[in-house]
Amino acid sequence: GRTSKEEYGVMWKAILKKSFWQGEMWNRNKDGKVYPKLLIISVVRNQQGNIDYFIGSFNDITEQKVTEERIQYIAHHDPLTQLPNRLYLKVSLQQFLTMAHRNNEEIALIFIDLDRFKIVNDTLGHHIGDGLLIEVSNRLKATIRECDVVARLGGDEFVIALMGKNIAHFAATISEK
Repeated sequence: GRTSKEEYGVMWKAILKKSFWQGEMWNRNKDGKVYPKLLIISVVRNQQGNIDYFIGSFNDITEQKVTEERIQYIAHHDPLTQLPNRLYLKVSLQQFLTMAHRNNEEIALIFIDLDRFKIVNDTLGHHIGDGLLIEVSNRLKATIRECDVVARLGGDEFVIALMGKNIAHFAATISEK
């Protein structure tokens, strides 16, 4: 699985000291697939206090982990465009500021508001407006580097966050695109 020797060491130390351990581990099934499990191990001692055996039980928590990941994704991404949302952008900007300060770099923010977007929704329908927002998000993603962030704030508002040395020229190029 994915469990390190150090993690196993901590687990066995707790089992031998407290006669009990509970936690998450990664294991490999017979097919070779790695999966997460919640594992509980208890020690059974005889009358002399020596260990007779260990009792272990586990539950496969793959579905729980998938659900948790999905919840995290939904909390930080716009459901229509799959772009990061306002919350994700806020966290990213805090990280950008920290890294820019540490590396003596600059940050550029580009705010994009689609003019007359309401007219598209009102005259052609929300499905056309949604399609337009998805297309805009795809085009914005195609213009930036992997280390940059494009986020949908809501409605027809987007933000692109860029970071680097002398970022103004790159921001101007992105803005022209």
